[in-house]
Amino acid sequence: MQNLFGKQSASIGSIVRKKAAIAVSFVFLAIILEYLTYFLIFWTVGFFQYPWIDFLTIFIIGVIIFFLPFYGLEIGVSMFFLLAQCILCLINKPMFYYSGTVGTLSYLQVLGELGGVFTNDFINPKVVLVLVVFWTGSLVWMCLIARFLPAKGTLSQQTLLLLLGVCSTVGQALYTAKTVLISTLPTGETVVESVQWLYERQYSDIGAYRAFGTYGFYMRHLEIAVEDKLSLGNTEELDELFASSPMVSEKSSASFGSLSGKNVVLVLMESVEWSVINAEYTPTLYAMASQGLSFPNFYGRNKTNISEELTLLGSYHASKAVSALKSEALPFSLPNTLKNAGYQTAYFHPSEGDFYGRDKIMTPIFGFEHSYFLEQMDFLPGHTSKKGFYQLDSDSAMIKGMLDQMSATDRPFYTQIMTLTTHGDYTDLDSCKGAQREGTSCIGKDYTDMTAEERTEFEKNALVKSLFPYYKIITSYPKTFVEGTPTISAANDAGHKWLRYKQFQAGASDLDVGINALVADLQKKGTLEDTVFVFLADHSSYFSKMNYYCKDLDSTIDLSNAPTIYNIPFFIWSGSGMNLQTGTLPIDGYQAISFQSKEEGLSAGRIDKFTNTLDVLPTLYELLGYDYNTGLFLGKSVFDEEESVFRSAEAGVFDDECYFDGTFVIKDGVSYSLSAPEVSSFVAKLDAYYQKAQALKLIYYKNYFADKDIEEEGILLPNPS
Repeated sequence: MQNLFGKQSASIGSIVRKKAAIAVSFVFLAIILEYLTYFLIFWTVGFFQYPWIDFLTIFIIGVIIFFLPFYGLEIGVSMFFLLAQCILCLINKPMFYYSGTVGTLSYLQVLGELGGVFTNDFINPKVVLVLVVFWTGSLVWMCLIARFLPAKGTLSQQTLLLLLGVCSTVGQALYTAKTVLISTLPTGETVVESVQWLYERQYSDIGAYRAFGTYGFYMRHLEIAVEDKLSLGNTEELDELFASSPMVSEKSSASFGSLSGKNVVLVLMESVEWSVINAEYTPTLYAMASQGLSFPNFYGRNKTNISEELTLLGSYHASKAVSALKSEALPFSLPNTLKNAGYQTAYFHPSEGDFYGRDKIMTPIFGFEHSYFLEQMDFLPGHTSKKGFYQLDSDSAMIKGMLDQMSATDRPFYTQIMTLTTHGDYTDLDSCKGAQREGTSCIGKDYTDMTAEERTEFEKNALVKSLFPYYKIITSYPKTFVEGTPTISAANDAGHKWLRYKQFQAGASDLDVGINALVADLQKKGTLEDTVFVFLADHSSYFSKMNYYCKDLDSTIDLSNAPTIYNIPFFIWSGSGMNLQTGTLPIDGYQAISFQSKEEGLSAGRIDKFTNTLDVLPTLYELLGYDYNTGLFLGKSVFDEEESVFRSAEAGVFDDECYFDGTFVIKDGVSYSLSAPEVSSFVAKLDAYYQKAQALKLIYYKNYFADKDIEEEGILLPNPS
């Protein structure tokens, strides 16, 4: 076998020395880069908690590199791994800063979509420079080894076999040492206290990354993916979960079946905060929240697509691609269930259908009869001229243009609306478009302060063009909020915060105009009394740190504000049992709604217990009168006396008192270990959650219900009426 650097014979010693120099250099550089990565991501001097798992993984890769036949191939593979380390550091730095997590395989599924909303805020030029210099220096060093260590020639077949044997022995010894080391990792009284379980199951991405390092974490992550793909396994764990869990009817409240057979309109509001739901600028939303059933202590923290799926499935399919799921294996999805009950089921979103692959999953997999995206909405400007993600189309225009598709008069209907106009990054007014001031700093200019010429120029350049009428209306911060919810108490200033908040509030006003039109249309058709509206936000408004501002919190991004920062809107209004009296907006076509319920149903009020996105689907099924096995969903009905715990697919598990960051539990700003008595009740909920989530994964990995009748199995029973 011949190397890439020549054909002359050379001593075995010189060849081995050169190969070893490359392999050892890789090991040394990879370890140095690990120290650098830890510092850049966590911005502190230190290292991963169990570094030898990381080091042994690096050594094993080094042994493989040593045996590669060509010097050029050795260098290429070495530089590939170092480049992967650098790229992961670049990805994980902003992910940890903004979300407290690190990248995983599940994020690769949506990488293209995330690129559509990517901003320069996610890039740290200094980190890029440091990593580029390190990788370039490493490449130069490798090239110097190749150039100046003399070892031209070939190795005999016998020598190669001898080297293979040595490498295999060393690699096996290292792997055995790693296995033994893993078996000695600490265990605890509960599953979540076990470091061994953390390594084996990777139940906390950031916790496992902090514990085992880049190589220790990602190599195990790949192993788990392969195991999930190849494992034939069984479903005993899931069978036992269903066998030991009661039906909701055994513990249900008086609300069970109170909305049986009613139409359902579920509105998932993009990035909305409680403070933009107010009497001044969103009178219909404010009236439906304050005169309906509100949940001021509701929390959520997920990317939009995951929040959507949780409302449809009640659990999450983890790293398995959505497109690999089968509709027949999801009979418990809300669209499938209601479609089978004779409902018209339809999904609406004013963005392209291929964003997050919704056009391939909403109808064929999740079970909607119809899915409507920007491509089907030729009345929206973005249908033909959309330029980039941030040129957001109007929610009100979408709703007004699709009123007939959103409801039905010949049968009950279920409509799910994913809104868009409130999406960040809220910089139209703040970017000086059409309002450039003198000097080097630019704070922008309020629309109401612009001259006619400035407005013309601004309207030409602004990305979101549907908000101009609202800019005229919004002249100060609102003062009338939904009772018990976070409010803005900041002074009305003329700086960045006000200009960005004004755009955020304008987006919410546009949504309110659309909801007002939909409510008025249903009232005109005579179906409002038979319709329940469910409103919730997909996540907090993290763009421009709007979530901190809207809650009057210090904008320092750390866990001292967790979980408060993830408090978002959730409220239900029903024409059965609730009245509605709205204010108005000076917008053409906006109507003051006056509605008096004629029948008993769901009572208005306020529930202050901790609730979260996982609770939405089980709550809806209980209200609609569907009896279900409580093991089927990760959350609990909001009418259950017990509270659930929420795990974010981004990072963290929390309730309204504690936040688990993967390593410690933060309570009242103090960090506790998992074994601390101060957080024992929360740790018990953590333990139960993770074990249940581990079992429910089998629904998706094994297509558990594909060959089962969910009704005959007694898992989800239809409404008998």
